[in-house]
Amino acid sequence: MPQHNEGNEIISTQEIISFFKGEPLNSELAKKESNLADDLNNRANEAKVNTLIVENQILKENKEARKKYAYRTFILTCSWSVFLICVIFLCGYEKMKLSDKVIITLITSTTVNFFGFFLLVMKYLFDTNHSKNKTSGKP
Repeated sequence: MPQHNEGNEIISTQEIISFFKGEPLNSELAKKESNLADDLNNRANEAKVNTLIVENQILKENKEARKKYAYRTFILTCSWSVFLICVIFLCGYEKMKLSDKVIITLITSTTVNFFGFFLLVMKYLFDTNHSKNKTSGKP
């Protein structure tokens, strides 16, 4: 005896038996299920593509920032080196009067601090593990 479902379509006894066997009710329903699965897969793929686009943009911006700050740090390091060479020459040609202890302290302490800062900045800018963790969301 045929029965009516919510869509006012008649379901035969054979379709009911097929349903309980785990078979699709009809080919239209199977097509709808397939289309729905394809649609979900397409949306998931679109989300993955959008995520990759955003990650790519972040990496591009990081690359530009690294170039800019690497250049600035290089210029600062070179400037500091030129300054120290000038101080040494001025003291050597007696144009500037500083005691030996002051010169040694000036050169060693500021140079160690400066290059320590340089290494810290470079490690932060070019640490590949740091940038991978930022973009992948891992700690």
